[in-house]
Formats: sequence, C-alpha cells, structure tokens
Amino acid sequence: MMTRMTRYHGYKLLTAGGRSLSEAHGAVQYDLTGAWQEIPGDGAYVALDVPGLLRGGWGPRLVELEFADPTGVVDDGSVVTARRARVVRAAMLDAWPWVRVAIYAARSVAHLASDPSVAAAIA
Repeated sequence: MMTRMTRYHGYKLLTAGGRSLSEAHGAVQYDLTGAWQEIPGDGAYVALDVPGLLRGGWGPRLVELEFADPTGVVDDGSVVTARRARVVRAAMLDAWPWVRVAIYAARSVAHLASDPSVAAAIA
C-alpha cells in the first residue's frame, strides 16, 4: 500500500548562493532546481508568515518551499521545521521591494495621524 505525503508551503530567506543564513542548526545548501531533498538535523526552518520570515535574518534570495514530514522541533505558528523540502520558486531581492512595502504600510495607516508632517514625510 502506498501512502501519500502531506505537503505544505512556506518561505525562507537564503544567501545568494542558496545556503541557509545561520550555522546554528547546521547550514543547508538548498537545491534550487526544485528537487526534493532530505534536510538533516532539526530539518528545514520554514516561515509561515512575515515575522517568521524575518526571524532568521536577512538574505537576498527569497524562496517558496514545499515541505513535508514536519519534525515538530519548532512549530509556533510562524515557523515550522520539516524533514523534506523542495524549492518551488526563487527570487533575488534588492532593497527596493522592501522600501515599497514600507511605503505602502506607512500610507495604509497615515490617515490615523492628524499631523500634516506625516503625510509630507510619506510623500
């Protein structure tokens, strides 16, 4: 009888070359071709939201991971760990996407401030 593997999706920031940012739990060189790979140690640390994504530091390569076999070492709603992972998509980020996000966020809440200098600063 064949069992189906439950698959999930999350995100991770990596070095430009596709390696884990931290050596703390054993750095992993991720296969950027999309092949499944077994992740040693605690497994891949995968972000499920923006706070989880930024927890591990800044890396210029953003990848979307499909992952399976959660290890349970970390599972706090923002980050999970998983034994198997594959890169579904990857993009190199420069500072401008982050700047655009910050400007959008500031504009989204600017109406809450009555000080006209707030709108001027955003402009």
